[in-house]
Amino acid sequence: MTIQTLKRDLAELKEAIKPDLWKFNSSITELEALKVKEEIVREIEESKTAMQRYIDAGVFDDEEGKEDNSINMNWESCNIPTLTVDLIQRWKNRDNLRLEEKTQLYRDIGFFT
Repeated sequence: MTIQTLKRDLAELKEAIKPDLWKFNSSITELEALKVKEEIVREIEESKTAMQRYIDAGVFDDEEGKEDNSINMNWESCNIPTLTVDLIQRWKNRDNLRLEEKTQLYRDIGFFT
């Protein structure tokens, strides 16, 4: 076998495998998106519960909370936008974000308005 034949065979093999690898990578992305969505729902539900405790304790007036449009206490999991690669990466790195970036992330998710 010559080098040219090996290169041609290798190129054909790569071309034949490429669609299957793409499907595999896309399934990882879907699984990753599902995991991130579950994390978002869990963390925001915990935040809503904590915020409700402060409202119930009188730290925040319930009427003031209604006027304050910064937190969406009616947030549901259906409010999560389409999880793009960028949004998934920002969520994974949320602990390393600056305050403005983290606030924008929660705005993009729909919890902050």
